[in-house]
Amino acid sequence: MTTGWTDALAADARDAQTLRRILADPTNPEVYPDSIPHELVNGAIIVTPPAGPTHGSLLVLLGTHLRRQVPRDLWLGIDTWLYLDRQNHPAPDLMLCPRPDSEMKRPAEALLVLEILSPATADRDRGEKRAVYARHAIPSYLIVDPEPLTITELRLDGETYVERQSATAPGIFTTEAPCPLTINLGSLARELAAW
Repeated sequence: MTTGWTDALAADARDAQTLRRILADPTNPEVYPDSIPHELVNGAIIVTPPAGPTHGSLLVLLGTHLRRQVPRDLWLGIDTWLYLDRQNHPAPDLMLCPRPDSEMKRPAEALLVLEILSPATADRDRGEKRAVYARHAIPSYLIVDPEPLTITELRLDGETYVERQSATAPGIFTTEAPCPLTINLGSLARELAAW
C-alpha cells in the first residue's frame, strides 16, 4: 500500500522522466503527455495555461455552430495538433482539414485555422503563429476576439496574410473559404452570456 508521500515521489519521478524525454527530443510529439497542454512553435515548447471560462465556452459554441456546416469531406479539429514540420506542431483552437483516411493519421495540412484570443495567447496568435501559418500556406486564418465578440478573417496573399473582413456582434460573419460558413455573432454572444 502506498501513502501520499510515496505517491508524490512516484509522480515527481514520472515528471522528471517526462521532462528528460522532452528535453532530449523536443520536436517529438510522442514524448509529451496528453495532460500537459502545449504546442511547438518555431522550435519552442509553449506550455499553455488551461482555457478560461469564456475561452472554453466560446470554443464549444463555435465548434458546435461550425460542425453543422462543414461538409463530409472536411474534418473539424478542436484543440488538436497540426504537424507542419519538425519545428512546428501548433494546436489551433479549431481547424478545418481534408478528412484523414484513418483515425491514426495526424493532420499535416489545414485549409482554415481559428484562434480564440486570450490574455495569455493574444500576442502569439497575432504574431508568431500568424507567421507560422502563413509560412505553411494555410489559406484562411480566423482570429476570434471575445471582447467585443469579433471574428477577423485573414486570407493568404502570396506569403503573408491580409485582412479580408471583420464582423462584430451582433453582426453576421460569412465566408466561402474553404467552404460556406455563417456565424451569427449576435446569437453566439447571447449563447455565451447564458452559458
